[in-house]
Amino acid sequence: YRLPSTGTDNDNPTSDKDKDRDEAPERRRHPLPPGYRFHDRRGRYGVQPQHHALVSSRTHIPRSSETLARMPGVAVYYDGDDK
Repeated sequence: YRLPSTGTDNDNPTSDKDKDRDEAPERRRHPLPPGYRFHDRRGRYGVQPQHHALVSSRTHIPRSSETLARMPGVAVYYDGDDK
């Protein structure tokens, strides 16, 4: 499932933990098609807290938001069609 890339992302600045993940070599080796990216519009990588409810709704495995926050994860953001 693609997470929406809207201007409603949380206003929290990028943390040092997020900055460390920005340099992951697998991101440089596997580029995404145009319109897709691994970060939100504010440059934050991974699943953000405001998306935990969406992630939980897409699985039958019950997990709390706290559990999801501790788990490593990858999110792909999509900007939509430019037509």
